Amino acid sequence: MKKYRLMNHQKYFRIVCFGLSFLTAACTNESPLNIGPAESPETSVSIQATVDTKAANEPEAATDYGVITRAGGDKQVPAGYRLRCKIEVYSTTTNLRVAQSQQFIDDDSGLTGAITFPDIRLAPNDTYKAICWADYIAAGTVTDLIYNTSKGLSDIRLIETIGTVHSEAAANDLNIEDAYAGQSESFTIEVNGDIKEGDEEKLTSIKLRRPFVKVSLPWVKLTDENGAAWAEGLKNVRIVYETGSALYTQFNVWTGETSGGRTNPESLYPKEVSSFDRTFALHDYLIVPVPMADVIPLSFYISAETASGSTPVTFKRYGSGAPDYSSISINLPNPNYMLLIKGATEEQEGSERIYPLTFKEYRP
Repeated sequence: MKKYRLMNHQKYFRIVCFGLSFLTAACTNESPLNIGPAESPETSVSIQATVDTKAANEPEAATDYGVITRAGGDKQVPAGYRLRCKIEVYSTTTNLRVAQSQQFIDDDSGLTGAITFPDIRLAPNDTYKAICWADYIAAGTVTDLIYNTSKGLSDIRLIETIGTVHSEAAANDLNIEDAYAGQSESFTIEVNGDIKEGDEEKLTSIKLRRPFVKVSLPWVKLTDENGAAWAEGLKNVRIVYETGSALYTQFNVWTGETSGGRTNPESLYPKEVSSFDRTFALHDYLIVPVPMADVIPLSFYISAETASGSTPVTFKRYGSGAPDYSSISINLPNPNYMLLIKGATEEQEGSERIYPLTFKEYRP
């Protein structure tokens, strides 16, 4: 009798263990990135993206790619920085990310060649789409600098505080705020693992363009309230935006949509100017939707602090026939354009012909 009971217990124990093992296997088989059985073969593909360094209004046939927003127009990665290029591949069936990778182009390298992401492994019998992002980070690092990409390329976020060294580099026209975004057309990996006929070119034709407008004031001249040339050294010289100006901080590479807003309505990287015997330049990069469906108005003036006593100073436009001071108001152009704002009258400054934009001290 005891032997019979023991055998019965062993039988029940084996049944329970089998049931538990089946339940465990069923639970651990789930993954948000799985699009097929684990044993399915994968196809290794190489995807290429090219940074479009030409001006947005330059024809595609231009041999020198036109004037670009990079400093000096040399199409080079600025010294002390590297271009970080990231790619994410999504299944259009599930809208889940199935692959990601990144590459780096180090300082003093050119931006005109293709960026290759090798050995991207994709399951067969599905259709995919790749999205790409390229931005500048500090040389020798892999971490975010100007843009936070930790949430993926569908939620890129502007980092508003980047430290003194990098802030000075940005303020002094190294253009490290520059970045590029793009996406592929949908392409298919067939059941047998081959790339669908006609889709091969889609893997090598991703164009990366700026989702920005660069606001550029190349020749700024400041005067005191009496119209005399400003003399005292200034720090924290910034562009200040009026209420209603769109200052987006988030960009979705997948949809081209923008969201968020800057903590303070001003350019992020202040400038220090000690001498005013010559004009100086200010600029800012503004994230905009791609494509830009509606007109985006912009209105701004200039603020600063005296270098000696940190006294706030405001500068606004004042025309000879204007009854009072005013901000500059203008509509932003399309993405990838540089909005060059200059004065109407040509002047000589050293060996250069310039168009100074004058701002007068404003005392309400």
